[in-house]
Amino acid sequence: MPHEIIEMRSYEFLLQVYGSESENPTLLDTTSFLYDLNLAYELARLKTDEAYAGFVLSANALRRNGRPLKPDARLRVVRLRQESPIELVTAVAVVGGALTALWVVLQIAEKVYNLPMNRRKLRAEVEKLERENRAAARTEWEEIERANDRRAESALYDSDASSYFDGIRQRLSQAPITITKIEIEVVEQRETNNGR
Repeated sequence: MPHEIIEMRSYEFLLQVYGSESENPTLLDTTSFLYDLNLAYELARLKTDEAYAGFVLSANALRRNGRPLKPDARLRVVRLRQESPIELVTAVAVVGGALTALWVVLQIAEKVYNLPMNRRKLRAEVEKLERENRAAARTEWEEIERANDRRAESALYDSDASSYFDGIRQRLSQAPITITKIEIEVVEQRETNNGR
């Protein structure tokens, strides 16, 4: 896998999402918002991660259990705060397919909410990670960025998933919860209850 971040289980990506509500959202509004964010990530992961190259997208993928991701490829909730502003922090291990899938989520948020993607901060985080793990990760940021842009672009516009991503964008744009800030950060992996 040329020019990708190779697996480094001691680090994880944090996806941090902050939003505001126009009024008190219903439980359905809140769960739909969270579901669409997760759906965007999981579909992107299935369409861009080489580990899932055989995945065939169908309407079944929209069902709660219709996406065959391995448990460590799913987003884990680190923090969820329903107060205004809503705050969602999720984590996933730093492996080859995770960054591109998160990149797709960032691009969807950027389009729907006209948010600037914080590439400079993410670039600094990845460069720091590479310095600390020089033997494990010998990549250059520009190549990673270009490769992720190509994979994300393909998933969003050129694949059979594009209509699904269009639907997610449309639902998010009409939701009473709007994303005001979204970031990806690289951090050392925390120990969880199940020993990971």
